[in-house]
Amino acid sequence: IYSSGETLIHKNPKNPWSAVLDGNISSKPKAMIFKGDFYTAAYSEKAEGIYLYDKEGELVEGFPAFAQGPFDMGSLSQDGVINMVTLMEDGTLVCYAVN
Repeated sequence: IYSSGETLIHKNPKNPWSAVLDGNISSKPKAMIFKGDFYTAAYSEKAEGIYLYDKEGELVEGFPAFAQGPFDMGSLSQDGVINMVTLMEDGTLVCYAVN
């Protein structure tokens, strides 16, 4: 997984895909396996958004999510949801829960 400008590239020999965000990717993309499925995410400062993609390269419903800073993702309480934590310009910490 890597990025170039506005493009997120998932270079998997079995299922390669790429996606173009609404602005340059501002920080290193992240990936995780959750409930046996592979997810990839990227942040664009210009677009003020986090983009979350499934293993097929499809944007997950509800994304992009508003963000004004880099993010991290994982399962915070092992409750069956992906959590995406980001920071807003005023210092507010936001946690999105993705079912």
